[in-house]
Amino acid sequence: MMMMMITWRRHHRLLLSSLLLIEILFTTAAVVANRQLQQQQQAEWSEPTYACSPSNCSPSTNQCIANPNHGQKSTDEHCAACQKGQTYWPCDVDGLCYCWDTSSPKIPPAPSTKLPFNTNTDPCDDILTLEVFEALAPEAQHPYSYRGFCQAVRDYNANHPSEGIFIMGTELQQRHELAAFLGNVLHESDELKAGREYLMCADQKFVGGEMYCKPCDMSGFDWETFTCTGESLASEGRAFNGYCQSNLLPPDGCECDDVYEVSSDGEMAGFVKADKLYFGRGAIQLSWNYNYIKASVALTGHSQTFCQRPDWVATKEEYAWGAGLFYWMENVKNDKTCHQAVLMHNEFGQTLDIINGGLECPSDDHGWHGKAV
Repeated sequence: MMMMMITWRRHHRLLLSSLLLIEILFTTAAVVANRQLQQQQQAEWSEPTYACSPSNCSPSTNQCIANPNHGQKSTDEHCAACQKGQTYWPCDVDGLCYCWDTSSPKIPPAPSTKLPFNTNTDPCDDILTLEVFEALAPEAQHPYSYRGFCQAVRDYNANHPSEGIFIMGTELQQRHELAAFLGNVLHESDELKAGREYLMCADQKFVGGEMYCKPCDMSGFDWETFTCTGESLASEGRAFNGYCQSNLLPPDGCECDDVYEVSSDGEMAGFVKADKLYFGRGAIQLSWNYNYIKASVALTGHSQTFCQRPDWVATKEEYAWGAGLFYWMENVKNDKTCHQAVLMHNEFGQTLDIINGGLECPSDDHGWHGKAV
């Protein structure tokens, strides 16, 4: 993930916001900490079961297929044998295959924590209330509304019934995960003010019902006016293909190619169509064509939704928030997701590494976090 470039002063303010977030979310949690700890100790971790066994995956309405979110790779053909009673690989590897209800969209499950669901505490109604949300992000702008966040969480959990976000484990664990997620989101989205990556599309024009962006580099970007005062990365006939790994085709990545400015002179010089680019968008900046196609499947059940309209991630609330939920739940690095790092390992630092480790880790004097502190 490529995070927006921000100033050190703003970065420091975001860290302070994260501290405020933790203080607000954990005030109530401290009161019930002992009770929640006992519940956590008593929680039973479910044992892996044979994937798609005939008893739990009826062939009349279901199909056993490979899970693309798993660290190991299998195929639908390999997994089909599990539905016939096979008990060795891949059927004995937890989560490598999954039972797909053929009457519903083909949305693979998120990597599991094996924690029980908590149906007693709603992440919005009981923890992250509107009052708390407004205290954390008083300048939040479209597409980041409180209602949009809550709806995106409900939609994600409805489409991922085997492992949900902010609803696993004890109430204390729910609070841990919400605090860790929102701390990262405040940083990634400039306190919920940026739907699009600044360098790629802060300088923008809306013409004829379409958004156009003027991609810029650091040397040519004016952080006071949020405009590209230097040359566009697509100016003077230059091909621009940022965030496009063109050798990847569906289902591995959205099809993409070089993009050129829509006009060589006049007001539209240097501008390119936003829906041709896969730069950072959303609560946790979704970037690169291979991440857009994965998010598209996870959030819409169709691979081409975001491939054809990537800018929906910056304009539709459910997708702006949903992109962040997807990346938190399903992007795997070093055999774990952010969701698993928080709930299974009590690690906040690992979430930084999973999201943007190439730029921010380790947190030494030369890294962004070191300079901010």
